[in-house]
Amino acid sequence: MKHILLLCSLLLAGISSAQTTAQDWQKSDCDGNTYGLFDMCDSGDVVVMEFIMMNCSPCVTAANLMKTAVEEIEQTHPGKVKVFSISFNNTTTCNVLRTWKTNAGCTWPVVANGKDILEYYGGQMAMPTVIVVGGADKKVIFNSLDESDGRAGFIEADVAAFKTAITNSLTQSSVKQEKIVEGGFVISPNPASYSMSIHTSAMMHASSYRIIDMKGNTVLEGRYDDSRDGNLQQRSGSSDPIVISTLPSGAYTVLLTLVDGKVHTSQFTVAR
Repeated sequence: MKHILLLCSLLLAGISSAQTTAQDWQKSDCDGNTYGLFDMCDSGDVVVMEFIMMNCSPCVTAANLMKTAVEEIEQTHPGKVKVFSISFNNTTTCNVLRTWKTNAGCTWPVVANGKDILEYYGGQMAMPTVIVVGGADKKVIFNSLDESDGRAGFIEADVAAFKTAITNSLTQSSVKQEKIVEGGFVISPNPASYSMSIHTSAMMHASSYRIIDMKGNTVLEGRYDDSRDGNLQQRSGSSDPIVISTLPSGAYTVLLTLVDGKVHTSQFTVAR
């Protein structure tokens, strides 16, 4: 047993440079259903890939953690998160994977022959390896191999970042027709209670804002007004206070539209 756990927690091979853009794949699951990664992304879905090895108890733990997290996200984004447990090698059979799925209590597809996919994201590392891809640009939005503390695998401490990455991607997909640019402005206070302000950089010329909830619904919008003088290139801007007292506690996204049509986004939380 000690040797098995060691295999699940130690490096199995060296890691390549982290990929930020996904590689497409077409795979059939162990029930004969065929999926395409880019096809799912183009439909606005977020795709979660858990690479597993047999007799790996951390892989089962990770699956259970992800199941709970995905069920919470599904309450506001039903059907938009696609999860797959994929064998880390090309030798594990579907019969073995189906047994693993039953024992782990998974409700999503299991896929054999995942060695080529895993190698693209860094090779055979500690199991499980969790990769999340989302958006029309097919970006890697979560990679458990990128732990800053040097720890690989997926544990409870990773759940918050996992959920945030997915919900942010799904929120942006709801406004994918706009030219989205991450960041560029600051919201304060954050968390906020009854009002907040948008603070822009000196080079930004904003015209309007829109606040959307986790379902992608617009809950507040208005014209962006700040206190800068006529020389917009010389001073940063700060909006008049925006009253948010009608918003329930929770996470929201601000979409700030500039005069050139670009839309910058940032997240904030309402907490009371």
